[in-house]
Amino acid sequence: MASKRYCQKYRQLKRSYENICKKQISDTSWHRLISQLKNYFDFDIESPKAGKIIYHIANLKRTHRNFRINSEHFTESWQLFQHYYQQKTYLTCAEFLADLMQRLDLSQVSKTFRYSWFSNGGKSSIHSNHCSS
Repeated sequence: MASKRYCQKYRQLKRSYENICKKQISDTSWHRLISQLKNYFDFDIESPKAGKIIYHIANLKRTHRNFRINSEHFTESWQLFQHYYQQKTYLTCAEFLADLMQRLDLSQVSKTFRYSWFSNGGKSSIHSNHCSS
C-alpha cells in the first residue's frame, strides 16, 4: 500500500505533466508512463529529481507528438547517450561527430539539425574546422 506522501506526490507530478502538455492524461496512461520511467531511468516518485524528470518528459511529449519512451528509436538513442555519458571524457565537436558517424548513419541528418545539437548544448559558435562533417 502506497503512503499518503507517495500518493500526493504521484498526483502532483501528474498535474504538472498535464499542465506542461496542456492536456489531460488518463490514469492508465499515467501509470504506464511512470512504469516506463521506472524501467528506463530508475525513476522514484519521491525523489527530489522526479519533478525535473517529469518536466523534461512532458516537454518532449508536447514538442514531439509521437515521442514514446518504449520506442526502438528512444531505446537506441538512450543507449547511445549512456555510452557517451559514462565515458566522462571531453570530446571536441569534430571528435564527437567522427565517433558518432561510426555508430550511426548521419547521412539523413541535416547540417542544420547537427548545428542545433551543439547550439542547444551551449556551443553556438561552431566553425567548419570544429564541427562540420
